[in-house]
Amino acid sequence: MFTSPTRQANIKQDNSASEGQKLPSFWMTALMSSARRLKSLRGHRRLRFATVFAALVGVTVFANFLAYSHSQPAVLVDEQEGRVFNLMSSANSLVYPARNVSNISYGHSPIPQLILRTWKTGDRVVIKSDSKEKRDHPDRYKWLETWDKLNPAATQIIFSDDDMDKLVRGAFSRRVVEAYFKLPRIVLRSDFARYMMLYELGGFYSDMDTSCSVPVNQWNLGFENTAVIIGVENPSKDKDSYLQWTMAAAPHHPLLANIIYRVTEKIHETDEKKLAEDDGVVLDVTGPGIWKEVIWEYLEREGVDLKLISNMWDGFALLGDVLVLGKSYMNNDNSANPKSLIRHHFTGNSEYGWRIHGKNTSISKTFSLSSFKELDFSYNPPLQSLVLENASKSPTKIPSQIFIVANTSDPSNLPFEFQTSVELWELHNPEYDVHLFNETEMEDFVRSSAKPEEKAAFFKLPKLRQRLEFFRYLLLLHNGGVYTDLSTRPLSPVQAWIMKNPHVGLVLGIKDQSHPEGPAFTRSPIISKPYHPLIEKYVDGRVKEIHALSDSTLLTVSFYDLFENSFTQHAKNVMAEVGFNITEDFRKVAWDGFFQAQDILVLGQERFAPSNGRSKLMFARNEGGVFDKHNGIWDEDYSSTSKL
Repeated sequence: MFTSPTRQANIKQDNSASEGQKLPSFWMTALMSSARRLKSLRGHRRLRFATVFAALVGVTVFANFLAYSHSQPAVLVDEQEGRVFNLMSSANSLVYPARNVSNISYGHSPIPQLILRTWKTGDRVVIKSDSKEKRDHPDRYKWLETWDKLNPAATQIIFSDDDMDKLVRGAFSRRVVEAYFKLPRIVLRSDFARYMMLYELGGFYSDMDTSCSVPVNQWNLGFENTAVIIGVENPSKDKDSYLQWTMAAAPHHPLLANIIYRVTEKIHETDEKKLAEDDGVVLDVTGPGIWKEVIWEYLEREGVDLKLISNMWDGFALLGDVLVLGKSYMNNDNSANPKSLIRHHFTGNSEYGWRIHGKNTSISKTFSLSSFKELDFSYNPPLQSLVLENASKSPTKIPSQIFIVANTSDPSNLPFEFQTSVELWELHNPEYDVHLFNETEMEDFVRSSAKPEEKAAFFKLPKLRQRLEFFRYLLLLHNGGVYTDLSTRPLSPVQAWIMKNPHVGLVLGIKDQSHPEGPAFTRSPIISKPYHPLIEKYVDGRVKEIHALSDSTLLTVSFYDLFENSFTQHAKNVMAEVGFNITEDFRKVAWDGFFQAQDILVLGQERFAPSNGRSKLMFARNEGGVFDKHNGIWDEDYSSTSKL
């Protein structure tokens, strides 16, 4: 057992577009058409090459034009000073898109159904009584209710001043926290906090002097992949300015990371007296002035010509995953306008507004390090890789073969979605042989290649699903190559997954990467050389357990216990044996990173089991449905009666 590995950690973050980026459906259709065209050109090598080249070049150009990376980390580099700016206090907060563990998202939108507000109190009873008794604007509570009434599926959360302070202290790094608590006025903190609320939680932010006119789930105008929604405040011939009294974002979007960074640095650069007395800092340090500048910089960096989208009154522009709405949508003086999503009542200059009450500099709760000695504000950026000292230096050979099992060996007889999966494996991996086995061919392989005790165990299994699962390990053991479920679609070449590393003998993916007890391991796809020790030991263990179970027990045994969980537990044990700390090491690495020990390469969660199906970091995606009674090709309880 390797007990004290020395870790070689590469912490450089790669912001380039992933090789696993998804392509728009139009271009995926074009690729499918090209793949079918190739089949009709067998023997015409030059023409086949030209077809492949033209298809891939077209897709690449178009994808690069459209694709905007979501994977910008919350570790920003100040190019002028050359230092790293740490945004978050927790490495687990860095993943974008955020992990979805509930149904708060509407449909396929990455923006959760959370309506976020900030006010001096979060108590609705107090807000209502203040409004009714005119200690506050008499319509405040009526405006508040419009958000509830039009959004019954959303959760409206009102952050009090104390709530904002706790969110900032609990979620962000020391430099951000110190900047926030340097602000002497509530209005400044409220401006800054809204960016952090949207970054950490995601949702729809709106000031308390707004009323809702259209349900928030309709704000994306039907563009389901929209991850940021911003509105034009003042149209201009050169470039529009953007409002920040209402906006929406998916959790951990890089645009929000940029604004938090810029505001933090601006606060540290600004004199305390100016922060306390100059109303201009409300606009330029935390408010719409710096907000519009960050948006301009972000869009220009992504290749957007701001002049082409300027002077926008009634229109909109979808720029990657950022939806820009014209002035009519969020800054409309005519509430009867059907485009108006909200109505801003502009109480800032009134007797109830921030220009009167926001001048208070005597905020009692300031930030003191001595008050929070027990809190760790240090930031440990996620590693891009974790390579143990015992990583193999010996060359190994994985067969250039891809194996899939279906109810037919002819792809044209498969349902369209599964036929597409097979074609994608061929398209992405022209140097690999793709083998589609039917059930009879699967059984023939076992009879001819497996050991006697393995054959006996395989044919003892009474259900087809059990045999399919056991077969993947028998095939990888005795032949090696790539085994994938029929429902798994590749999004990039296999060689990209292995990173063309000649020392890799086994490639696994993980899910639940941040689980405190260690991750689970995915089973499709698996890449292995013949007779890899991890696969060999797992097969031996399954053979013994299958033979130990009675025929009647095998009919009712949990598939999860017999195969899924048993493989994860076995892989965890092997990872511990080769030197990984199962409960700690996997949580240190970015979800698009990798781990290596001996000849085992483990790919982070975003590669095969992403937190969001839209992730551009995916290498392959399992669509499921093979065992769907109505739309699949097998019933989950389908019996296998063939004998050895």
